[in-house]
Amino acid sequence: MSDVRAMVQTAPGVMELREFERPTIRDDQALIRLEACGVCGSDISIFRASGHTPPSDFPLIRGHEPVGLIEEIGEVLARRHNLKPGDRVAVDPFLRCGSCPNCLSGRGELCSGGAGQHNTLSAIPLRVAPGLWGGFATHLVATAQTVLYPVPPEVSGTLAALFNAMGAGVKWGVDVPGTTIGSRVVVLGCGQRGIACALAALEAGAEFGAVTGLGRDAHKLALADELGVHLAVDVDQVDIKEVILDLQPSGVDIVIDTTPKTTGTLADAVAIATTGGSIVVAGLKGRLADGFPVDEMVRKEIVLRGVLGVGADQYRRAISMIASTTRPLHRLQTHVVPLEKVTYGIDVLAGDVEGEHALNVVVDTA
Repeated sequence: MSDVRAMVQTAPGVMELREFERPTIRDDQALIRLEACGVCGSDISIFRASGHTPPSDFPLIRGHEPVGLIEEIGEVLARRHNLKPGDRVAVDPFLRCGSCPNCLSGRGELCSGGAGQHNTLSAIPLRVAPGLWGGFATHLVATAQTVLYPVPPEVSGTLAALFNAMGAGVKWGVDVPGTTIGSRVVVLGCGQRGIACALAALEAGAEFGAVTGLGRDAHKLALADELGVHLAVDVDQVDIKEVILDLQPSGVDIVIDTTPKTTGTLADAVAIATTGGSIVVAGLKGRLADGFPVDEMVRKEIVLRGVLGVGADQYRRAISMIASTTRPLHRLQTHVVPLEKVTYGIDVLAGDVEGEHALNVVVDTA
């Protein structure tokens, strides 16, 4: 049996375990023996929906939150990253061309240049050499366009797989809105990235941090409370505007909306934001926001900012936070599944397995 294996998606909703020949590594490449790969909420729709992937792009390997140990590395890539065999690294989910306007301005996560049509690891077909792109595999090939982030040896591969979610927390919850000492922050939504935003804000010095969820999110709200969030609100039971404005009569400095598909949260965000406050929108809605209170936003001079993806510096700082925080971040990882059960892990994260209450699902690829 080959030691190089991957769960290969062959059609919408279909994966199978395949074996591969061990690849030969060039001077500008590295072979990474993966230890873990986080399952993102986007993996649910990407795996199941036919509209996400053209039929010609199958088969391919999903998984865009991988962590592993460098098994082999070419001289060029070793010098560039100052890495060696045995080093643990987190793998950026995007390839970067390094020459387009976004890359040159430090927004490589929005690369629009030479990486080609497929610049997300988990969207690159097997037919594109070297083929081992995605994280739901025992091995991954890093190329000259891959960004690798060193992980301290004391941080396990499984825990390090939080780097992607926590990177979103650093960008969306701290950098974009300017969270600092004394900030008051409310995060709408308590998925893994919502809680990550709240935790990153608290680590940055926020004096008040709250998250919201629905009744079915009770396990997530309880975990947020355990991790030190000041307030976890079930919006099926109370009006978020009344609760927040009772505690913070002038409103809060920052509201981060991570909720998908619903647009009513945008009006709530405007209502609870203070004059001159900031609203960060990370959750894709899929439709126009009818009833958005533009006039109130204007009168309060609220800054509205959309966010997509995470930058290299934010991933590095997220890894540093994972390594240094005293908060029990491992509690975020509610489920760890073996490589062969990736589809089960996706079902668990989607809430489709009776009796299982997930927040963050990790695939053990070792």
